[in-house]
Amino acid sequence: MKNAFREGRILGAGWVLIGMLNVLPALHGRTFTDNTGRKIEADLVATDGASATIKMANGKEYTLPLSKFSEADQAYLREQASEPAPTTTTESPSGSLDATRINDVIGHQFFGSTTLWSDDPDEVAKRLQWPQESRTPRQSSFRRYPRADYRFLGARPYSAVLYGQEGKVTSVSIVFANKGDLFGSVGGAEAHFDKEDEIPDDAEELLEKAMENDEARIGAALSSVLGESDSQRFGEGKTRTRVERWDWEGHSFLLTALEGEYVGLQIQPTAVADAGGKTARVSDADVRARIRANVERRDNGDVIIANLPMVDQGPKGYCVPATFERCMRYLDVPADMYLLAMAGQSGLGGGTSPELLIRSIGSDVKRKGRRFDEL
Repeated sequence: MKNAFREGRILGAGWVLIGMLNVLPALHGRTFTDNTGRKIEADLVATDGASATIKMANGKEYTLPLSKFSEADQAYLREQASEPAPTTTTESPSGSLDATRINDVIGHQFFGSTTLWSDDPDEVAKRLQWPQESRTPRQSSFRRYPRADYRFLGARPYSAVLYGQEGKVTSVSIVFANKGDLFGSVGGAEAHFDKEDEIPDDAEELLEKAMENDEARIGAALSSVLGESDSQRFGEGKTRTRVERWDWEGHSFLLTALEGEYVGLQIQPTAVADAGGKTARVSDADVRARIRANVERRDNGDVIIANLPMVDQGPKGYCVPATFERCMRYLDVPADMYLLAMAGQSGLGGGTSPELLIRSIGSDVKRKGRRFDEL
């Protein structure tokens, strides 16, 4: 984890605004020191004697409790408050939480000292021991297909992926019991198409029970620290789903259970969740200019298309959804192979019709300014 003060990022876990802040004229050029000795230059915007809002050189403002500052800075900030801080507060379910408590419930060192959206994807992946899946000059992803004894929020994930863009984490997607991995193949390479056993006759019943258990465990774990969830719709077009949502410090935990498909947890910025998962359309001109730069024509006649993101489908027959995700992400259309498998009606363990998938999501792709050409 990078030094948060050295990087000019001090928004962290568990910081809560207590009471109304007294707005002050910005005080320029002050060097603040945190409670571990790290220093940062910032302007004081407001303080109530219990918490303070400071403004960074890049214009961003963060609010944090006085306990995050050195004793000298705490004394200074109390002097700046025009009235004493309240002695009692009414806190939201997550109001008193810090990263340690959230990490304990998750079961991993998921959050560091800053908001996830300020973190370097490489550092988060290293902390979680999720191997690199893909890297291009703009995008990166880190995916782990964990062993059977791996747990996240008390349930077994079959796929865990961290997405980054331009050096920042953008989202996390974790898939638990699902029709692909639960009845997948033995492994990769030649073994990919070898089934360990035939799909059992009661496969649908087994999937339903596994999904019910995972949904209950994950929901209970999140509710134990974040309170009751709110329901909303998330996503666009054929991949729009109903989710249960918990918010904490700029992070939205979105839990979905699609009947006969999978249980999934997305962790998104709250602004993305507030927008229902709808993303802005990238202009066709911008995309064309970027992908032209990726085309290399060699003297021997070879034509190379660079920077196509990789997606590891894992030990299941999701080659079509994984390929579609690669192409869609390359053209700045958000995609997830598990949602694509749902739209393409992939079978248990895999197997997807490209034609059916195109018919299912063609309108979604066109809405983003792209199109399919069938050859």
